[in-house]
Amino acid sequence: PGAPPRKLEVEAINSTAIRVTWKPPIQVKQHGQIRGYQVIFSRLENGEPRGQPNIMDVALPEAQVIHNLILVLPFLT
Repeated sequence: PGAPPRKLEVEAINSTAIRVTWKPPIQVKQHGQIRGYQVIFSRLENGEPRGQPNIMDVALPEAQVIHNLILVLPFLT
């Protein structure tokens, strides 16, 4: 596509899961049939990404629930 998905939203479901929703790019920017998406997310520590990003291939639904997330709290000294 010639543009990213629109109206990207992330909602916390609980302490270990989020729901990611989006709308496809406008028709003139799709340049063919969209067959799926990739949701890429990383663990954050102190606001900085840590480790390798996780990549989740998603078929056509415009929403995905990501489970088994780990909450990392900052260590205060």
